Amino acid sequence: MQVWHVRKTVIIMGYLHVFTDGRLQRTIFHDNEDFISGMNSMAIGLLNRKIRLLAFCLMDNHVHFIMHATDDDAKDFMSFYKKMLSRHLKTRYGIMGSLYYAKTGIRTIEDDRSLKIAIAYCLRNPFAAGMENDPVEYRWSSARYYYGSIPEGLSRIDSLSIREQRSRFRTRAKIPADYMYDQNGMIHPLCYTQCGEVKKLFYNEGNFIHYLFKRVEKEVGEENVSNPAVRDSVVLKGLQRLLAQSGATSLYELTNTERIRIMNEVRFRYNLTERQFERITGH
Repeated sequence: MQVWHVRKTVIIMGYLHVFTDGRLQRTIFHDNEDFISGMNSMAIGLLNRKIRLLAFCLMDNHVHFIMHATDDDAKDFMSFYKKMLSRHLKTRYGIMGSLYYAKTGIRTIEDDRSLKIAIAYCLRNPFAAGMENDPVEYRWSSARYYYGSIPEGLSRIDSLSIREQRSRFRTRAKIPADYMYDQNGMIHPLCYTQCGEVKKLFYNEGNFIHYLFKRVEKEVGEENVSNPAVRDSVVLKGLQRLLAQSGATSLYELTNTERIRIMNEVRFRYNLTERQFERITGH
């Protein structure tokens, strides 16, 4: 009697850091129109794929995604994404095959702490590159969406006819009717980013901000990335938000206990040196 052994394919899903290498890549996103195309290509690329996107950051010449997926699904998504962007660049600038040689990297994320580090690294890119003083203010990443409010002026996708959808978003894929888009034609990231999962991971906004201003690059093997100082204006803005939550406009309006709590929270969130902390708070 013959016994046939059937080899089973084991599909492993996990958290991944997926990116393109920007060191040798020419500029991809030249202006807002290009970035919006990149954002919409991301939203469309996630449709009908078993991928949960936790974080993203589009830089001028490379991209970062933190996702829960299999390696194969991640590669398939990136292939589609580069194809969509290449089509946009060819149509707009006549650039042929500009992204097909952009190397895709995939790193496995092993545990919750490593996931926090990977998300922070992804979202810190504009800050570390000196492009933005506060990562949360960068328009082309997911950083502003976890704890921010939903903007006004959004419209539902199903307010457009099928023909209008195909023309506006350059796809024949069926976009969910409840997806929202803004006045610039950008599908809102809250529609496809797992913000709730990220908020649960970081527990609260303070811990999230702490990681954004923590030098995490060394922990992902990036030894030569600079660590810009956090500007006083960014810290003061954060301090004013905390004061407003307590119904105050100045530290001196608070009780001693509440004042100490907020001062400690500011120091923790922005990883301040003693000198900068004293300069900002006067304590």
